[in-house]
Amino acid sequence: MSSDGDTPSADNVRSPEGMKASTKASWLVTPEEGDAKGKERLTSILTESAPVETARYFPLMDTLRLYAGWLLAWYFVIYALAGYQVTRRLPFRIGLLEDFLASTLVAQISATLFLFLLFTSLHRAVRGGVLLGFLLGLVGVIGILLFGLNMR
Repeated sequence: MSSDGDTPSADNVRSPEGMKASTKASWLVTPEEGDAKGKERLTSILTESAPVETARYFPLMDTLRLYAGWLLAWYFVIYALAGYQVTRRLPFRIGLLEDFLASTLVAQISATLFLFLLFTSLHRAVRGGVLLGFLLGLVGVIGILLFGLNMR
């Protein structure tokens, strides 16, 4: 082809059989080297300590608080629309809003989300430990059960 050295020609392209031993990859094990040498190289490759990167995750409580906050915000938007639809006339009618407003399950979920956010904020403000967190969780569960019993 060309003699400038930029493009390969038939003279400077070698087959894998014609490759010199020094140009072979250092990790390549050939059958001639034997099993012992191959196993030794393989174990040295596998046992090399590569830097292990630890994945960084957000704490579970922060993630739960984020999701609970967004869900509660959307519930408040739906409650506002449903309340406005019941008290005044909207230019459109959404029947699901009235069902949403009358549902005891949705009210209980909203109260649960509110108490969860309230008690986790209180736990953070006081900088409480595990015991205070357990007690606040117990008070929250009792509060939700009492709320649910009074809804029926």
